Amino acid sequence: MPSLSLYLPAPAKLPPPPPFRPQKATNFDPLSNRLISHSNVGHLRKAITTLDLMSCIRSRNFDLGKLVHDRLACSQLEPDPVLLNSLISLYSKSGDWKKANSIFENMGSERNLVSWSAMVSCFANNDMGYEAISTFLDMLEHGFYPNDYCFASVIRRWCYISVYKVGITIIMAAIAFVGLALGHYVGCCLVDMYSKCTADGLMNDARKVFDRMPNNNVASWTAIMNGYVQRGRGDEEAIKHFVEMMSGLVPSNHFTFSSILKTCANLLDLCTAVKSGLASINCMGNSLISMYSKSGQVEDARKSFDVLYEKNLISYNTVVDADAKHSDAEEAFGLFPEIQDTGFGASGFTFSSLLSGAASICAVGKGEQIHARIIKSGFESYQSICNALVSMYPWCGNIDAAFLVFNEMDDWNVISWTSMITEVFDKMLEARIKPNEITYIAVLSACSHAGLVDEGWKHFKAMEKKHCITPGMEH
Repeated sequence: MPSLSLYLPAPAKLPPPPPFRPQKATNFDPLSNRLISHSNVGHLRKAITTLDLMSCIRSRNFDLGKLVHDRLACSQLEPDPVLLNSLISLYSKSGDWKKANSIFENMGSERNLVSWSAMVSCFANNDMGYEAISTFLDMLEHGFYPNDYCFASVIRRWCYISVYKVGITIIMAAIAFVGLALGHYVGCCLVDMYSKCTADGLMNDARKVFDRMPNNNVASWTAIMNGYVQRGRGDEEAIKHFVEMMSGLVPSNHFTFSSILKTCANLLDLCTAVKSGLASINCMGNSLISMYSKSGQVEDARKSFDVLYEKNLISYNTVVDADAKHSDAEEAFGLFPEIQDTGFGASGFTFSSLLSGAASICAVGKGEQIHARIIKSGFESYQSICNALVSMYPWCGNIDAAFLVFNEMDDWNVISWTSMITEVFDKMLEARIKPNEITYIAVLSACSHAGLVDEGWKHFKAMEKKHCITPGMEH
């Protein structure tokens, strides 16, 4: 761990910057470039190990990542900075800052900008404010001058440390010291940092950063709106910014809509959105339908659909899916002819939602009609459609039709197999055939791979309670 001092040097005492930025300060290399560089010089094993580690980090499977590290330690493979940086990231994100710091300290002269940045982020993530600040200053003193990616990485975590006020002062001084232009990437992170730092936020400072940024884009507009929304007292200000953004013809994205929808929710009802003219905007209305659907408010989702000035296939698909998922399948079926009349034509998503609705009310006749329409529309070979059919038919009591669809599929995935395994298992129980330990391994594995947590728990509990099978490690 770097030595700490409560007397942090002022930015003016930092060493003067070199006349040009050293090679050490280049941008982070993408993972693919790292792997290619390893392979090009014959280090295929290092490339594979790096890929293993990065896969474990991205999937947050830290225990497996530590096993990869153990394998590396037992091999004769000499770690290089890329591998060591990946290990720092692994232990940092798993919460083991001591191990991360040990690897960092042992790197010695092999430390580069990525190493330093990872260690600063590690301390910040663990609310070790003074250590994070001290390491950041050490990085500058060692001649590693952060680029915009490094600053953004540090800034994202700075608002979470207990000594954030000192950290903000140093960050802003360091940006000026290095001479980094305030671009969108760093600017958005600064706006986000200021808005999160205290209970009241530092929105005046966030606004100053926003105003200094050249040619604000969708990311910067969304960042400043998020800032007002997060404070809970700036909802009208957020809507004002949204209208200003739309007036300036700045294209919006789903993050923008997510932010403005939170504003409408804070202002209590849909009327605010309608009065502001927001709900009639096509993409905004679709977002409202989706939001209400996910929260189970089907009636409000339908109201949002009805006030849309111009509906598109996404609008129809979203409300059909909402009806199908919340036991209002007849409403979903009623919209299908309307979709056909508009000339949009149903999509694979439309058919999947309708099949889900048919399954929810065990309407095998409706399901067969939809299946016929699927064949007529040329969607019968789509994997997602086939999976929906394989799931729908057993729910409606026609497992033979499910087998027929399954056997005619060109390609099966885990969802296809899981649907068949679980349905066959249910039929097995209906036939009063007693399952054994091996049966449950297959069923539980299928549920696990398909992400069917509730279904898996149901079978796991029934294993001992109903069938007197004691769960083992393999289960």
